[in-house]
Amino acid sequence: MKTFSLQDKKDALKNHRLYEQICSLKELRLFMENHVYAVLDFMSLTKKIQSYFAPTEGIWTAPKHPQLARFINEVVLAEESDELPSGEYLSHFEMYLIAMEEVGADTKPIRDFTKCLERGELLEGLKNYCPQYPARNFTTQTYQQVFNWEIHQIVAAFCHGREKVIPLMFLSLADKCGLKKSECPMFFYYLERHIELDGDEHGPLADKLLKAVVGESPEKLEQSLKAAELCLNQRIQFWDEVSEQLDEQRSLRSESL
Repeated sequence: MKTFSLQDKKDALKNHRLYEQICSLKELRLFMENHVYAVLDFMSLTKKIQSYFAPTEGIWTAPKHPQLARFINEVVLAEESDELPSGEYLSHFEMYLIAMEEVGADTKPIRDFTKCLERGELLEGLKNYCPQYPARNFTTQTYQQVFNWEIHQIVAAFCHGREKVIPLMFLSLADKCGLKKSECPMFFYYLERHIELDGDEHGPLADKLLKAVVGESPEKLEQSLKAAELCLNQRIQFWDEVSEQLDEQRSLRSESL
């Protein structure tokens, strides 16, 4: 049986048919109503890592890895308070909500979901305020990892499942979708910021984060590779399911004509 490397899986995500399916604002809306949950749950992965390399609670002591503490703090700085073209500062999640509203996507479910998170009611949020099944499947898996995985597995998810694959996916999406910047300027700004940040700066440093938590342990290395593979498979499944939704949407539209 053929085995697939992490790079094979990243290539599969880079070349996924989903990007070419997004040919109109209607299709973009469905994509964003799913993808916004991944935009949100990314921060829980990031914050978990920050709490390891740059603890924010209790009595402070100097970080063991100052360069890596600076890196994760820079990631959090950009994700929580990036600069908009207007000069204002917003989190990437809030930026994405603006991009959704700009194209007429429904933001009520994700806003209700975040209210559940603020009350500590994650399960209720997943059950009642995550209506798109691809998003519900993917984000449920992410939160399970945040709560249950060891730090080296979480960093592997962050490194291979997010930082090193997001610029590949977003570059393909920006190039292959059938939309112009003038139709959804904030969405393209969001994509371009992640291509710039994750591709040029964050990817190589994410590798260093992973090396720091794995150390010389063969067991942790193996667990990290399995975690990375699982996260890439979950992203492929996520994209496959959204792609199926777009096919169904197009089929229904054709039948109504």
